[in-house]
Amino acid sequence: DDHIWELKIESEEPPSLSLNTTYGLRARAMRIFPGFGLGDRFITDPARFHAIPVIRSILPDYVRLEFSPFNHVGVVAEYWVPASHVVMGRFTVLNRRAESQDIHLRLYGLLQPGEDPQALGESTFQGVSVLSGRTAGLHPVIFLSGGARVEPAPYPTLGVHGRLLP
Repeated sequence: DDHIWELKIESEEPPSLSLNTTYGLRARAMRIFPGFGLGDRFITDPARFHAIPVIRSILPDYVRLEFSPFNHVGVVAEYWVPASHVVMGRFTVLNRRAESQDIHLRLYGLLQPGEDPQALGESTFQGVSVLSGRTAGLHPVIFLSGGARVEPAPYPTLGVHGRLLP
């Protein structure tokens, strides 16, 4: 299971800041990418962010980026690969306004499976909503903490809402 993960700051359709793998060629493609919502606007395209992603720290198994999807909203995105078959991330969202803001975070997953395919879809494990699929004997699972729920969107997604204090 030698899975190589690649972080793309500008990726293909849909344009996004995405973490990609082929699971050692056991899938045609797997992409995981965030989306951010403020009011009725959602954004995934780094080219449309208020401030584009900047890499602040990089190691062989870790990267930290900073960006602002919207004016007065900062994000620190961290990705860590503790083993080739596990990837973890953390998004720290900062409110830089003098008043509270309602922020929405989505985590999208797109799996283009190879053999024995099952595209990503909604699953529940012990009452927790996740996205899961199947490709060539692998069963990828995407989990987002904070009480995430599967949401209606153009791509399979988990979402959380939060009110951020100033």
